[in-house]
Amino acid sequence: MPIQFRWRTSTATKYNFWRVYSGIKLGYIYYYKSRFEQANNTVVQTSIPELNKFRYSATLTLGNGSFNAFVQYNLNTLFNEDAQVNGEAINLQPIKFGIEFYLL
Repeated sequence: MPIQFRWRTSTATKYNFWRVYSGIKLGYIYYYKSRFEQANNTVVQTSIPELNKFRYSATLTLGNGSFNAFVQYNLNTLFNEDAQVNGEAINLQPIKFGIEFYLL
């Protein structure tokens, strides 16, 4: 569920315009499946109790015309404090970035 503040330089006749979108995204991981394969061993995992199913992200999109660049940074960690390796918490905080093109 995204909530965004949008600023654009568009008009009724101008289609090549600048845009800046910033906001937050709220999400929930409903189902997931992880599969690991190696010689003579396959592990399929569908239940990780330490996984934070609720996701909170900050987003920023900058663009001009049909080209956009975006970044999405998760505000909470992927796993809760119970997820540990060798006694240390796993503090994975995903970040996603990329480019988008509008064709129509």
